[in-house]
Amino acid sequence: MRARNDNGDTVVGLEIGTTKVVFMVAEQRDDADITVRALATHPTTGLRKGQVVDYESARTCLRETLHELEQNYSIPIHRLFLSLSGPHIQTSRNRGHVAVLNDDHEITEEEVRHVKQVAAAITLPEDRVVLHTIFGRYRIDDEQSVLRPEGMEGARLSADMLAVHGSQTHLRNLAKLVRDLDLECRATVFSGYASAAAVVRPEQKRSGVVVIDLGGGTTDYIAYASETIAAVGVLGVGGEHVTNDIAQAFGLTTREAEHIKLDHGSAWPERTTKAIELPRQYNRKRTVPLASLRTVIHARMEETFGLIRERLESEGILAHVGAGILLTGGGALLRDADVLAEKIFGKPCTVASPWRLHGEGMADRPELATVAGLVRFGLRNESDAGRRSGLFDWLRVVWAGDDEGVEQDDIFG
Repeated sequence: MRARNDNGDTVVGLEIGTTKVVFMVAEQRDDADITVRALATHPTTGLRKGQVVDYESARTCLRETLHELEQNYSIPIHRLFLSLSGPHIQTSRNRGHVAVLNDDHEITEEEVRHVKQVAAAITLPEDRVVLHTIFGRYRIDDEQSVLRPEGMEGARLSADMLAVHGSQTHLRNLAKLVRDLDLECRATVFSGYASAAAVVRPEQKRSGVVVIDLGGGTTDYIAYASETIAAVGVLGVGGEHVTNDIAQAFGLTTREAEHIKLDHGSAWPERTTKAIELPRQYNRKRTVPLASLRTVIHARMEETFGLIRERLESEGILAHVGAGILLTGGGALLRDADVLAEKIFGKPCTVASPWRLHGEGMADRPELATVAGLVRFGLRNESDAGRRSGLFDWLRVVWAGDDEGVEQDDIFG
């Protein structure tokens, strides 16, 4: 067993993505900003779309990345916060109601706790596990919508709840990977929420904003509207699909396709007669028309953004997004991705990197949003673990491999 890090202000985030594994060790400064003490990345093997498909390869990949971190920085790792994504992530909504029985009908903390319990009491299939319960606005007497009802008066209090849940099988397999490294997972966080925690500023949250994390195998999104989290979702498409589209369109290997995507790709189509010359193979010159390359990329990116827009419009959320769209994740580095997103959503769009994050090489790194959000989440919750002990208790069952149910917890209050 590795030695425990006794610095209570230091946490470790682990992102096991489709294309990369990232460990980040960070600590909180006196001004509440975050300093990164160590960072280790490694190409992912054994996973696809956030799910384990080759256990031994995935374990070897994690072990090598962890060894690199400990060797290069002399930091023993004992416990961590883990991100989770994949098409298996889904959401369910519920509304709970309680009567306000006080003589003066004043709503107290007790009524708020009770209505949360009622709203969170949803029934899911046995193979599903709740990751987060997100409470939005409350309603008093089914009319007045409020953020904090304590101290107000009414006969009935209602609460809207959004549950984010995933496949228990996928969670158990990730849990086993971590246990096999003699590590303790403190909590599992939906990667879309982690990314939002890293890049969204308070004023953007108040105005309404959509965060889209463009990953290698999946695209996560989370929308804030009316000062609450209004929508969460995952698409099973990402940067790998763009690369595969290029490879199939021009008869290239995935390595060649990835190379020209990074060096010459753009999400915005362009009229040009230029051609990209590829390295000679078998003494044969090969070229790819630049306009055709960008047309292929544009088609996939337009479809991805379009699907998210349709979902947000169907729920009436997009009209309440005043601060626009934030693109993050490795896919946000694709040239003109923000230009296309601005056209599709009809909102201003920005490529967003983690803010209030310090350390060498930490500036302008949208690809680190998820793991940076994990450490921010971890620092906030470790320092407040006593009050929010349920956040860590619910996970005990899955990480220990028991067969009982798990508890839900509100981490968004």
